[in-house]
Amino acid sequence: MKLTCKYHQDSRTLTLYFPEEFDTTNLADASVTTAKLATNSVTTLKIVDAAVESVKLATACITSAKVASEAIGSSHLQDALITTAKIANFAVSTDKLADLLITAGKLATNAVTETKILNSAITNVKLADSAVDTAKLNALSVTAAKLAASSIGDAKLDRTTDPILIGTADIVNASITSAKIGALAVGSAAIAGAAITNAKIGNLAVDSAQIADAAITSAKIGALAVGAAAIASGAIGTAKIADAAIISAKIDDASITTAKIYDLAVVGAKIANATILGGHIAASTITADKFYSTLYGDMNQAMDYVKTVLGAGDEYEHDMTNADLAAGTHSTIDADTHIDYGSSIRIATAVEWDDVGAVWDTGTWDEPTAAGGNWTSASNDIGASKTLQLSLRFTQVEETPASTTPTIKAQYSILGGSFGANSPAFDDGLWETLPIRQITGNIYKAVGALFTFRYFKIKVELATTTTTDRIILRTMTFLGNVVNLFGQIINKAIAAGGATISLSGFNTTPAITVTPVGATLLLPLITAQSLNSVTVKLYNLAGNDVGGNANLVIIGI
Repeated sequence: MKLTCKYHQDSRTLTLYFPEEFDTTNLADASVTTAKLATNSVTTLKIVDAAVESVKLATACITSAKVASEAIGSSHLQDALITTAKIANFAVSTDKLADLLITAGKLATNAVTETKILNSAITNVKLADSAVDTAKLNALSVTAAKLAASSIGDAKLDRTTDPILIGTADIVNASITSAKIGALAVGSAAIAGAAITNAKIGNLAVDSAQIADAAITSAKIGALAVGAAAIASGAIGTAKIADAAIISAKIDDASITTAKIYDLAVVGAKIANATILGGHIAASTITADKFYSTLYGDMNQAMDYVKTVLGAGDEYEHDMTNADLAAGTHSTIDADTHIDYGSSIRIATAVEWDDVGAVWDTGTWDEPTAAGGNWTSASNDIGASKTLQLSLRFTQVEETPASTTPTIKAQYSILGGSFGANSPAFDDGLWETLPIRQITGNIYKAVGALFTFRYFKIKVELATTTTTDRIILRTMTFLGNVVNLFGQIINKAIAAGGATISLSGFNTTPAITVTPVGATLLLPLITAQSLNSVTVKLYNLAGNDVGGNANLVIIGI
């Protein structure tokens, strides 16, 4: 037998006993207190089944090691007892999850990976609208059978990464009709080179809206392809018509009116022979320079003269009066009306006739007191600008013709302001000396050159070498016309080397026509000409200067 000693801390006493001597019958009820129990004295065998109530368990006394396998059932767990921290990683297996337990809200972002999705598990209804983009499609995965009718619009074609997504080999022949192509849906980048052939374009399918500006060049238009109905009214401008493209057959009869013909555009080569009738020519429109002569001689030069005559203005004539004489200015000149010769111009004399008393002032005859003098008229207006030769016709009374010299001069003006002798400005202040020709007896005419003018002045200068000789100009008339001079030489002998014929009386170089005379054909040539002379030569057909005979016609002013 073993003696046991037990120390009581509270009472600080020792108790000696033999353990086998004690059992529950020897203990008074409630005599075994917590203090009577030794540490670890209550073993599992000492605890009655179901004797340990929850109140007997210390806080946190039940550890994982104290819990038997499968000891904790669902009924032992409080609601919401198992938190995320109480569940070990990978502790929840598939068989622990109830069907349909995991909702969309329980899935973390990107939690469902490709390996977690059952093959063919993602059906059409599981895909959100527009969820499948180009990057999610495998190459060549979209076949013709996968495309709904009218499902591919222009906006669904990505031209930035693959300009031609659908090649001609992927399209069933004739499957893309005009109705399947949206307006402006097919851009040029989406069409393979040479993919659109003539057979692929429906009749009338391409209208003006589908054609880029300036896209249709001449090479793209077939011969005779553009009919009249296809061209808008006024659509063809001048720039669109090639040079020489409009031929006669394209011009409607009577469509070219006078307004459509540019001034001076119709040249002689465009007028058919014998088509211009007399009724088509306006009166006075054929001038002398429009004639051309095939005759030998200078017929064309003669026609230039005719043009000058035909182009001259109306004639002008004015008889000088005493008022005209009084309106002029003079120096040592008597310009007045006298009883002996009427209105006259003479060098001032010492004794003049008294118009009032019709008697001489003194008993001596009128004689000049100076060797010369001049009278200048006021400006004369012929009424309009005309092309004329101005002349002064007068009767001259002279005591000794050999001692007297009259000189007649003229100035011209267009506007009446400045005067001169240089056409057409007439602003140099110079005078033209008019050549004087004797018409008959003591009647003379001083004739100027051909000018176009409206206003003129006449200056009369008288001079004598003998102051006792009188010079009187009377019956004076201003004239404006074209003074014609005509002459002819019949069968003039022209020596080899040429002949020079002297001329006189012309104000300008006259027109000269030379006609060879004889049985041998000769060609005339005028080698020099002026208002004073003309030189003529005759050549045979071999070009040799052989001379001969010719008739000459001379016309001038």
